[in-house]
Amino acid sequence: VRCRFGKLDGLTAGGTNDFGFWAGTSTTNYIIASDNGTSTARLEIHADANTYTSYTGSTIQFIDDGKRTMELTGGGIQIGADLETASNVDAINISTAGVKIYGSASTNFVNIDSAAVTVQSSADDSVAISASGITLREAGTDQITMASNVITVGTSTDKVTINGTSGITIRENNVDTITLVDGTITLQTGGSQHEKLVLTDNSITMSAAGAEVFDVTGDIVTIGTDANTKIV
Repeated sequence: VRCRFGKLDGLTAGGTNDFGFWAGTSTTNYIIASDNGTSTARLEIHADANTYTSYTGSTIQFIDDGKRTMELTGGGIQIGADLETASNVDAINISTAGVKIYGSASTNFVNIDSAAVTVQSSADDSVAISASGITLREAGTDQITMASNVITVGTSTDKVTINGTSGITIRENNVDTITLVDGTITLQTGGSQHEKLVLTDNSITMSAAGAEVFDVTGDIVTIGTDANTKIV
């Protein structure tokens, strides 16, 4: 075992105008504590040239086979296959913002923070779970949402809405075409809603052009719209 105190210039591990302490059994297996020839002090423990730990005043790094695989700072922890290449690919980042686990791309991750848990396979496909509900996004559009006792399946213009208090609504081409509310079923067409069929537990009503043309209530059938010509 050899050691040196003072100026470390000339050693394999030394820098220029590098002052400190070096001790080891070889040029690749050693401990060094020095100013690194700069104002930033360093402490490194080497198993070999490419496998070591590095300590500064604010950061601890773990280098394996020449690749930074773990880093601890005052604000977080990063663990990855190769943090030198990217800290958001095949990595785990832990900080005050939360925990983020990355897959093979920066857009492929699981994120856990104070507001939500998000599982994302790409920028356009994800599932988000928060205190306000659950959202499933596909192709950049929210396809399923569950929030405040309401489940919505579909996009804004074509969807099914299941509401725990107001019933079920089927919307097609931006028009509510079928509604089921408190035992009443309504089928209607067009944005004007002039043509529709309404079924309740005691009646059936058909409307055309905004007028009621057919009605069955109990055992009474009414056909027509004009008071003087309709059939009852």
